Amino acid sequence: MSENNITKSSILDVERVDKRFGAHHAVRDVSVRVRAGEFLTLLGPSGCGKTTLLRMIAGFETPSEGEIRIAGRRMNEAPPYERPIGIVFQNLALFPHLSVGENLAYGLRVRRMAREDIRRQVAEALGLVDLAGLEERRVHELSGGQRQRVALARALVIRPKVLLLDEPLGALDLKLRRQLQQELKRIQQRVGTTFVFVTHDQEEALTMSDRIAVMQGGQVEQLGTPEEVYARPRTPFVAQFVGDTNFLTGSVAGTGPNEMQVRLDRLERVIAVPSPAGHQLPEGTRIGLSVRPEHLVMAGAQERLALTVEGRVVERSYIGASTRYALEAAGESYVAVTADSGTGVPALQPGQPVSFGWAPESAVVVPLDAADLSVQEQMEAMPAGTTPEGPADPGMAALRGY
Repeated sequence: MSENNITKSSILDVERVDKRFGAHHAVRDVSVRVRAGEFLTLLGPSGCGKTTLLRMIAGFETPSEGEIRIAGRRMNEAPPYERPIGIVFQNLALFPHLSVGENLAYGLRVRRMAREDIRRQVAEALGLVDLAGLEERRVHELSGGQRQRVALARALVIRPKVLLLDEPLGALDLKLRRQLQQELKRIQQRVGTTFVFVTHDQEEALTMSDRIAVMQGGQVEQLGTPEEVYARPRTPFVAQFVGDTNFLTGSVAGTGPNEMQVRLDRLERVIAVPSPAGHQLPEGTRIGLSVRPEHLVMAGAQERLALTVEGRVVERSYIGASTRYALEAAGESYVAVTADSGTGVPALQPGQPVSFGWAPESAVVVPLDAADLSVQEQMEAMPAGTTPEGPADPGMAALRGY
């Protein structure tokens, strides 16, 4: 594909990409089109293939099959320093013997930019990340948050078409991480650069992304907006991995124009739920129901419920703006989250009996497959001693041009 033929809406194309490390199949037939100016997050547990995919986009790994294009140009064989990308590594990979300004200027000098242009672009990049005037500081004199900003500024100063970020906030404390999440999104919107962000943190992905590619087993299980991934999961893995959920299994007992009857396994009840959009599931089809904790309604509420379950409180956790309850009924575990004001429901205590349920529209139908495993089972199934994400982070020599 020539650069003239690429659509204006696409800047990065990953087309049917595979990656094998010996007998291990790390990435399987992944196709993703990333829009220009988009914040796309690759989300999944350790070993799902997200970092391997990022490394192939960066040029540190070569696809076993498939093609990667940036701005319409095939990049499979191009080394990292010849790709129109910036990179922020998990370990930041800053040059400790150079000042902040020299760290930023390094990639521009490699590109043989004029001295005055280098000075101007370095100053602009530091201003963008709120570090103006710190050009002469040494890296060891900076706080953890400031070092993160320097790494981001160094990646942006070369004005890449795509910025790749490999869990750059993972080593920070919770408060600073949340602060930098907001700043990172603000900066991305301001500069308009396409960001491809890798994380295993679901909340981080939901907070920052325009779209999320949820990965497991080397494949993309679902690609969509944060709202789509959270509220309308398409697979059991996505339902259970992205946030908490109450996941019940059952089978289709009957169908109508807009709803279906579902026979739940453990509760031995038949309930009516809305039919999944675009799906006509035949009777007997095995399905799962995903009900988010905030949609589980405790006793005393007046909403129309699909069913009411009698159980007991196992655990209560106060978390500030809300309270999290672990519940048990008919041998099944449930999670409920209630707001601490305006519910009219007094706090429940462990051991106390409780009635709870959910409205029909709160249950999302997820087709099951015989090969599907729960999140925990999939994590535990990874062969011992494998390194599914590929070799360790590249050394400083790989940073030529950054």
